[in-house]
Amino acid sequence: MVIYPELVPLLPLLLSGIALPLTAILRIDEKLKRNIACIVACIAHAIAMILLFLPTGLVWVTQKEVIVRSFIKGSILSTLYVDSISTFFMLIFFLVGLIVSIYSWRGLEPGIRAELYYALICLLTTGMTVLCMVGDFISFFAAWELLSISIYALVCSKRDDVLAMEAAFKYMMLSCIAAILMIYGLSILYGYTGHFDFIGLQRALSASIPYTVHLALALLIITFCFKAAIVPFHTWAPDVYQASIDPITALLSGATTKAGVYGIMRLLSISRLSPELILSLGVLSVATMTIGNLSAILQRDIKRLLAYSSISHMGFVIMGFATLNPLGLAAALFHSLNHAIMKPLAFLSLGNMRLIAGDTTEEKLRGIGRRMPVTTMCLMVSLLSLMGIPGLNGFVSKFMLILAAFHAGLVWLAIAGIVNSAIAVAYYIRVMQIVLRGTSGAAKAEVPMSLLLPVIALAVMCLVLGIIPAPVISWALSASELALMGKP
Repeated sequence: MVIYPELVPLLPLLLSGIALPLTAILRIDEKLKRNIACIVACIAHAIAMILLFLPTGLVWVTQKEVIVRSFIKGSILSTLYVDSISTFFMLIFFLVGLIVSIYSWRGLEPGIRAELYYALICLLTTGMTVLCMVGDFISFFAAWELLSISIYALVCSKRDDVLAMEAAFKYMMLSCIAAILMIYGLSILYGYTGHFDFIGLQRALSASIPYTVHLALALLIITFCFKAAIVPFHTWAPDVYQASIDPITALLSGATTKAGVYGIMRLLSISRLSPELILSLGVLSVATMTIGNLSAILQRDIKRLLAYSSISHMGFVIMGFATLNPLGLAAALFHSLNHAIMKPLAFLSLGNMRLIAGDTTEEKLRGIGRRMPVTTMCLMVSLLSLMGIPGLNGFVSKFMLILAAFHAGLVWLAIAGIVNSAIAVAYYIRVMQIVLRGTSGAAKAEVPMSLLLPVIALAVMCLVLGIIPAPVISWALSASELALMGKP
C-alpha cells in the first residue's frame, strides 16, 4: 500500500471523522464521552496544522514546486495537485476548525450528541482539505459535496430548534441548485476541452476560447459565489448564521465561505477569464459590500448584524480578484485569512455574551460589557479590526485591496471600498455603545476560562498580524503570482 506524504495532514481528520461516531457504543458517562470527542477533534486539527508547517511540510515544499501526482497510473482523474494556494487555504481551515473545536468543549449546548458533532466538524475540515488537494474537477465536486453535507447536519445540530431546521433545509435546497450549475458548467468545459484535470484544462484554455466556455466559467463562479455568500447569492447566510449555534456560525463565517473563495482562486489559476467576467466580479464586489453594510445597519439582533457584516467583508475579498494583479490577489488571500480570524472572534465573543444575557438582541446585551471585561475586550478587538483601524490585521488587508484597485485603474471600485468601510464604522460603533452603555439584567459574571482562551487567542492573532504582517503577505504574494503565471 502506497501512502503519499502529501496526504498525511489529512489522515488525522479523516480517521477522527470515521472513528468518533463509533464512540456512541461505549458504555461510559456522557460527560466523559463528550470530553473524549472534543480532545480527539482538537488533537486531529492540531496535528494536521503541525504537519503542514514541519520542515518537510507542504507549506515549505510548495514554495519551490507544485506537487502533482496521479493515484491511478495513466488516469487524468484522481489526481493530487498541491501548491501554495492550497496550503494557504488549508491553514485557514485547520485554524478555524481547531478554534471551534476548543470552544465547543464548554460552548456546546445540551442535547447535542458530541460524538456526531465533532465527527461532522472533522469531516467538514476533511472535505475542505481534499478540496485544496485534488487536481481534477470530479474529485473536487466529491469534496465539495462532502463539506456541504457536513454543513447541513451541523446547522441543524439542535434537532428541536425549528428555526435551525428551516435554515438548514433552505441552505440545502439552494446548495443543490448551485451544485447543478457546477455540474452543468463542468459538462460544458469537458465537452470543449476533453479534460477535467487542472493541468489539461490550463493547457486547453490558454488560447482563445468560445463564449460557451465563458458561460461554463460563469456557472462555476456563481457556484463558488454562493458558497462564499456573495450578493445576490447570499440569501441563505443571515438565516443560517442566526439559527446555528455559536461555534458553527463561527465555522461557517470563518472557514466554509473560504471554500468558495478557493474555488474562484483556483479557477483564476487554470483559465483566462474574459474581461466581462472580471468586470462582473467588480460589480459583485460593490453590490456585496453595499447591500451587506446597508442591511447590517437595519438589524436589531447583533448576531444577524454580524452575519450581514460578514457578507460585506466577502465583497472586499472579491475586490481583490477583480483587480487581477498580484497585489490584489495577495490582498484577497490575506483578507480571507484575516476574515477567518476576525469573524469567528466576533461570533464567539458574542456567544459568550449570549450565555450570560440569554439572547443576542440589543435589549439583552445592553450594558453587558461592564460585567464581562475580558470577553468585551476581545469583541472590541474584532470590531476595531473589522473597521480597519491601523495597528490591526483588518487595516492591512483592506489597505492592500484598495491600493490594488487604484493600481489596476479601478478607481470606482477603490472608492466603493472606502465608502463602504466608512459605512461599516457606523454600525460597529453602535454595537460598541450597546455593549458598553446602559444596564443589563444579566448576572455579573464572566464565562469559564475554556470559553475565553479561544477568543483571547484570536484577539492576539489580530494584533500580531496587524503589527507583523510581512511573512503572511510574502506567502500570499507567492500564491497570487502562481495564480497569474501558472507556476510557483
